[in-house]
Amino acid sequence: MSNQRNDQKEKMPQYKVCLAFAELADVALHDFAVAIITGLTGNASYPAPPVTVARLGTLKSAFEDAVVGAAAKRGRAGAAAKNAARDALVLALRKNAAYVEITCNNDLPTLLSSWFEAASHLKT
Repeated sequence: MSNQRNDQKEKMPQYKVCLAFAELADVALHDFAVAIITGLTGNASYPAPPVTVARLGTLKSAFEDAVVGAAAKRGRAGAAAKNAARDALVLALRKNAAYVEITCNNDLPTLLSSWFEAASHLKT
């Protein structure tokens, strides 16, 4: 009987947050950040994310400004500023993704309420 319980336990999906957002194009990353800000704002399941919603909004705005600036300048300095702003936003999103993954306690609806996407796999 205990072997049957262990087999069932081993085959339960372990929900993880999909980190593919780091590879999104600039416009899509901006839209993704807006969705995450929406999903975390007032969400009782995630009361204390490591990067606050306000800080995430500031990083998103800085990234948006840097994208516009890079398009206007079309030089190395503009591209470097955009890349730095992008990296800061992605790092903040990764921190919050790890928080969501841990805090959701392997409950898919709770994970999805953050607006992060889930990537599941079976334990082997």
